[in-house]
Parts: sequence; C-alpha cells; structure tokens
Amino acid sequence: MVLVMATLPYLLFGGGGGAALVQDAHAFEIRVRGEGKLYADVQAAGITVQLAGALRDELGNALPQRDVLVRIKAANSNRELHKETISTDMQGRFQLQRSMDEGDYLIEAEFLGTEHLDGDKIAREVHLAIIPPRVDIHVPKLVVGTSRTANLRVRASAAGVGISAPVEVLVNGAQVTTLELDLYGRGAIDVVPHLQPGENVVEVRLPKERKRPAASDASTLRFSSDPEIEVSAQASQRRLERGLLVTGRVSDSNGPLPSGSIKVEFERVGPVPGQEIDEIAEEPAPALSASAREVRTEVDEEGRFEGFLPGQLIEDGQWNAKVTFRPDAGATMTATTETVTFDRTRSRWLLNILGLLAILVGVVVLVNRLSTVDFRSLFAGLRRKKEEKEDAPRFDQDEPAIIEQIEPEELDEVADSELQIAGVIWDGWRRHAVPFARIELTRSGHEPLVIQSMSDGRFRSPPLEPGRYHIRVSASGFASGILDIVIPHDGSYRFFRFGLVAIPLKIRRYYQAWVRRIHGEDLWGKLSPRQIEGAIWGAFDVASPRFVEDRQRHELKDRLTELLERERLGELGMNELLLSVTEIVEESYFSGRVHDEQLWNLLVDITRRLDEIASGVIADPGADADVDLDVKTNTDTPAAGGDA
Repeated sequence: MVLVMATLPYLLFGGGGGAALVQDAHAFEIRVRGEGKLYADVQAAGITVQLAGALRDELGNALPQRDVLVRIKAANSNRELHKETISTDMQGRFQLQRSMDEGDYLIEAEFLGTEHLDGDKIAREVHLAIIPPRVDIHVPKLVVGTSRTANLRVRASAAGVGISAPVEVLVNGAQVTTLELDLYGRGAIDVVPHLQPGENVVEVRLPKERKRPAASDASTLRFSSDPEIEVSAQASQRRLERGLLVTGRVSDSNGPLPSGSIKVEFERVGPVPGQEIDEIAEEPAPALSASAREVRTEVDEEGRFEGFLPGQLIEDGQWNAKVTFRPDAGATMTATTETVTFDRTRSRWLLNILGLLAILVGVVVLVNRLSTVDFRSLFAGLRRKKEEKEDAPRFDQDEPAIIEQIEPEELDEVADSELQIAGVIWDGWRRHAVPFARIELTRSGHEPLVIQSMSDGRFRSPPLEPGRYHIRVSASGFASGILDIVIPHDGSYRFFRFGLVAIPLKIRRYYQAWVRRIHGEDLWGKLSPRQIEGAIWGAFDVASPRFVEDRQRHELKDRLTELLERERLGELGMNELLLSVTEIVEESYFSGRVHDEQLWNLLVDITRRLDEIASGVIADPGADADVDLDVKTNTDTPAAGGDA
C-alpha cells in the first residue's frame, strides 16, 4: 500500500480578522510493502508430477488471484521443459499436474511480486519412474430402493500418491459415465440410476496413457427394488431363561438379502388378559429405558435373523416388536410383529423342572469328581493363583483402549455413516489431545489401513468394508493402545476419545505394583523413590540400606543408556539392578522428557531378573565379583522427594 502524509501550513490570524500564510506545505510519501510466501508440496505419481501449493502473506492470510509461474526443468542439465502461469484461487491455493518422461526433475514455483508485495521462489526435486498404478473402489454390498444415493468411491494411485485423471465407470459391462478424480486421486458417483434388480458388477478403469499402464478394479453389488421382511415373535425358552424371541427373513423376488443390520425394539402394549397385576412377582420390574429393550443383530447369508430379549428386562403383559432393516445403502424398512403374551405364571413349572434337573445333574457330577480330588493340592493351587492374580503386575506392552464418548459439538470430524470411525486421540493423564498419532486398522486377509491424527489429535477414517477390525494406535511417549471393533457399528465410534497411557504413568503403575509385591505395602506417595529403594533392600537379603553418591548415580545413568543400546543385563549384579530401577522411575516420571516403550521394556526386564535372582533361579553376577558400584553404608535418612 502507499501511505501519503502531509503537514498543513501554519496560519496566523491577525487583529483584522485576516489570515497569513507563514510556511509552505510539505508532503511525505511512505511506501509499505508486504511479503508473499510460497508453500508447496511436490509428489511423484509414477511418471506424473503433482504440485499443490498456496500463496500467503507474512501473517498467513491467503493471497487470491495472484499469478504463480511454474517451471519444470531437467535436474541434470537445468534445461527448461515446461513453463506455465497459474492463478491462485480465493483461498490462495494453486495446483499443477503433468506427465513427463522418466528421470529426475527440478520443479520451481515463483511469485514475481507486485508493487506492494515482495516475491518468493521455491524449488523441489522429484524422481519420476514407470510404476503400475492401482485403482481401489468401494461400493456397498446391498442397495435397497432408489430414494437414496449409493456412492461408488474411487481412488487411483501410484506408489501411494493419488493420480488425478479421468476414469471410466462400467456397470454390468457397459460404460455409464466418466469420472474426473481430484488432485488426490479420489472421486465418488451415485450408481443407483444405473443398477438393475439383482447382482450388478461395478467396474472402474484407469485408461492407459503414454507410459502409464492401465489399471482397474471391480466389485459386485446387490440391488433390490422390492424387498420385504417376514417377522414373527413368541415367548421362548433359552437354556434356563425365558424371554421374547423375534425371528425373521429379509428377501426380494430374486431371493434372500444376505447383508444388512437389524434393530429390534420391544414395546409393551398391554397387561396379561384377565390379570391386571402379576400376583406371583415378588417385586415390580424396574423401569427401563427404550434402548435397554433394543436388540441389534445382522442377517446371515440366507437373509435370516433373530433377536432375543431376556425375561429380566420384561414385565408380564402383551408385547410386540418393531423390526428395522438397514441395508448398506439405500432405504430402510420396518415391520411390526403380532402381539405376544408374556406370562411367567404359565412357565414357572417348566423353569422349576429344568432347574431341578440341572441341580441333580450337577450333584452327580460333583460327587463323581470329589472322589478323585486331592483337596490339599487343590487348595494350595487356588491360593497360589489368587496371590499371583492380586500381586503380579502387568507385563503387556500394549494397553486396551480407554474409550470415552464425547458430544458431537466437541469434534468437527464426525463420521458420515456407521462404516466410518472418527474421534480424537487423548492423553487421559495430562488431559490433552495427542497430535500426529499413527492409527493402524487391520482386518484379517487384507492390507492394513494406516491413518494419522491431526495436530489437535482428531482423526477420521475413510469408509470401511464391513467386518471385524483390530485397531492399534501408537504415538511418541505412549504405550500403544489396542481396540477391536466390528463395522458397521451402532454409532459408538462416530465421535469418541481413544485414550492412550503415557510411558511415565505406565512405568509408575508397574513400579507401584512391583514394590507392593516385594515389600508388602504400596509406598508410592509416602516415600521418595530413593527412600523406596532403601526400603526394599531387605526384601533382597541385603543387610542394611545402602545409597550411592550423586556422582556415581550420574555414572549409572550412562550405564542405563548402554543397557538400552546393548541390552547386557546379564553382566549386572543385584545391587546395580536395584539402583537401575530407581533411576528409570526418576528419569521417566520426574524428568519431563519424552520416553518411548524401550524404557518400559527395560524396567520389566530388570525387575524380572531381580525376581529370578531373589528366587535362586539364576545366580547373582555381583555376588562373586566386585561390581557393587563402590556403594557405602549410610545411616542418614534421605531427603523426601516423593510424588504427590
């Protein structure tokens, strides 16, 4: 911008009311310039180079409708092979995609600047090579009706980089349209208008182009225009529990529909005929929410399903059930069962007979087993198992995920359907999001899908194929979290927190359990780690507490580093191992530095070795050799420094 400033002339007012000019006016011109900054990402998709960038000012604001000059040069000769001027959009973004020959190239983007903006220039090198492209498509297995869309999702890539190119879409062998993929190689189209009742083969082809081979992918989709649900309900007995059973079948004119989810909602519509109050019930059934009387299930390959509601959730009376069938895509269908009477008075005799038979069979089996049991060995084994269960700390490297539902407004990335998951990776210890976590979804027989959380911990998956998935989330400074889910889900994973356990917290919990098992009391928070160290010497047959000078502890930290690199635990004696435990706890919990799972594994290995030495399973290397770190007896009480 140009800023013009001027000084007004001074005026003198005389006694006669006139004005006199005593000084000439002066003008100053100040020219203020901003900065234009280029940001760009260059990737190679086989022999196609892709450039995506943005132009912003020094404050990060977008600079729209500015010209950016792009040059493609041969890296070895600096010869200019392509030159193009691109105008930025309203968000300051620009992009370019161009196919070249194999080889190394230099990509330059330059903003020449304007009267009020300084220019900027960046350069990136890229290597192009002929790589077979890959086309991946996702279509729902079952589409019902034409009232809703069913998207075919496409992604074309080479070496994981998206290819922006037109692809041909074919349904049952006939081309129906051409789909333009975006810069990331993605695109979607509604295929419902092109489907026929029954099985449909959907195929997507990436045509051959110069030195890029062709690629294709196909999938089968079932389309139903006249589905129907057959349902029935009855009071039924399952094992020793009586309840309401709903069975049914989903089909159309072409046969059973083998895909989709079922929700059965049970509702009481009246009392038992002729019996307004259940006189046999000892107390009325507690009031339950409608969701407590819902059953969710899936249809099998024959289109059949069943849902059972146990009697503990039902009062005596007349009931019916509303069945909702939700396909992978398209319209949902509902059906209502006939009214069924649930009356415990008519089934009490059957329950009593079955219960009595079960008790008799159990007594016979128990008497037969007791005649061959060594009770002394049995009770001793039970005591050992109980002690091991209570005292033994966990050695798992992975942690089961800590799942917490959150409100949708807390999370912008909300899944579009029950075939996606979305949430935020969360540090429950420090109560903040975990940025840039690695989320790996594994399904049996398929390649793992890896996504990454954003800087604020948020993540969102692409649409997933139905099935069981194993999720493993890892991040720097945290133990890997694991979770098993089934897709499609019931909505629980549209917005949720995936909790990770920080390595310092994992080490502290393990250390607490180990000290409690060795010493017989939880000392964390009561004593400092140095004091705890002295308290557990006696448990390892050491005559008196011994402490190490600060200088020697610094030397021990160096040895800990060597342990992490060389894993030479076999050379360390019990004294040095005990000191190492304290150093690991202090370093992880009080240093404030980020540590990975390697430090956790070292602590587990050291405590295991201490247990083996104490129990005599292995010999103490320090018992015969002088490897005591020159420790000395100290009768002074160490200063407290425990964790609150």
